[in-house]
Amino acid sequence: KYSISNLIDMFIKDKTIQQLSTSTISSYKLQLRKFFEFVKTDNINNITKFDILTYFDYKKQQDNLKNTSLATIRYVLLSFYNWLVSEDIVKYNPVEKIKPFKIDRNIDKSLTHYELEIIRDSCQTPRQKALIECFYCTGCRLSELANIKISDVDWKNERIKVLGKGKKERFVFLSTKAIIYLKKYLKSRIDNCEYLFTTQRNPITKIGNRAIEKEIKKINDLANVDKPTSPHYFRHTMISDLSARGMPVTIIKEIAGHDDINT
Repeated sequence: KYSISNLIDMFIKDKTIQQLSTSTISSYKLQLRKFFEFVKTDNINNITKFDILTYFDYKKQQDNLKNTSLATIRYVLLSFYNWLVSEDIVKYNPVEKIKPFKIDRNIDKSLTHYELEIIRDSCQTPRQKALIECFYCTGCRLSELANIKISDVDWKNERIKVLGKGKKERFVFLSTKAIIYLKKYLKSRIDNCEYLFTTQRNPITKIGNRAIEKEIKKINDLANVDKPTSPHYFRHTMISDLSARGMPVTIIKEIAGHDDINT
């Protein structure tokens, strides 16, 4: 039997091993300690879904927290309880029974799910399909995606190492759909270029930023989406979707490669 304090320390050590940033680790620790100070129990099995809902209501009423902040707290608790279940410390995750908080999306700068599907359906070549899926699931900047080498792709762990602003390296993550289309695209190529995305005419070289923008415009024209879709739209859509699902801003900041959390 472990005390709440011991469980938090064990969880934080596990997250530290996963190499999350110091700010993210601090956020996890702070949110967990605040929650358990509120419920006032040292037995993890005594905490119920009702206790968690009561805490959310308290934070909303007393601290005047918005859904974005509540979603962050929910995500931290969800992650913590998932870890407890995986370690056989508790039998189930009570947070799973609590619906995610609804977060308003900025649809002017991002795509709706319907628009995204129309764009996907309008892709005609393996390269186009791979481009769209990579832009959406990784949230990469235009220059970041253009500079990815095949050797940067970690297929086993479903992630890509990218070089962002200020020459800072970070990992972005691939969806199953992106992996499928990327492998189909690479299989269709007969060149030896080291870059993930290349030109289509000889000599085969790394695709340029302008060429990617033209390709996205070509797809958008076929889709007839009433928005000036650009690579940045997919990045903003990914960030909006992660936020809507309740992912903490600190983690979104890392995935997007932002230095300032306010961005």
